[in-house]
Amino acid sequence: MRAADKDIAHFKLNRKRVFSQSIVATATTSGAVVGAVPIPFPDAAILGPIEIAQINALARVYGIPKNKASLRLCSGRLLRGGMGRSKGMG
Repeated sequence: MRAADKDIAHFKLNRKRVFSQSIVATATTSGAVVGAVPIPFPDAAILGPIEIAQINALARVYGIPKNKASLRLCSGRLLRGGMGRSKGMG
């Protein structure tokens, strides 16, 4: 019985990994398209929602709840990452 449970857990983890890879690939492709298109305003206005959608989709795949602690963690990392990129480019 334990071997069957282990096989099921392994299958579920592999399935989550495949879903996650497709989510990241889609977001990466979207970001590359946004970066390649010459637009007269900053790309961050479009890339931000793509990143947020990617985080929400990955959280849904892995069953991460939408509570204050997880939102605080994700938003803090997004802000620090975004500010780091802005400072480096300026």
